[in-house]
Amino acid sequence: MSTVQRGIVVGYGRAGHIHMGNLSKMDDVRVKYIVDPCEDTKVPEGVKHVTSLEAALCDEEVDFVVVCSPTRTHYDAISKSLKAGKHVFAEKPLCTETAQISLVYGDAAESGKLLFTAFNR
Repeated sequence: MSTVQRGIVVGYGRAGHIHMGNLSKMDDVRVKYIVDPCEDTKVPEGVKHVTSLEAALCDEEVDFVVVCSPTRTHYDAISKSLKAGKHVFAEKPLCTETAQISLVYGDAAESGKLLFTAFNR
């Protein structure tokens, strides 16, 4: 029997919907939270909508975070997630500045958590 991994999707626009669709097809993955600043965001049944990442990161059951919010928000979301002890998958581009990329990979190394970036296709 496999262990279910629980996660957070940050940003529920086009890329967020793509990632949510892919994650929902995995038997051993459950998205517990969708973080989106829009109060009226409609999320799938069984998933909790929150407007702040910090509210979801406090949940010790969460194992990973998928960051697919606007690029200008990536650095903050990635850094906070890694420092909270969560693995991170981030949509490309990883950050807006080269220095930020070095910092988040440093956060990953320090936390012992994975940091992966890719394109949603």
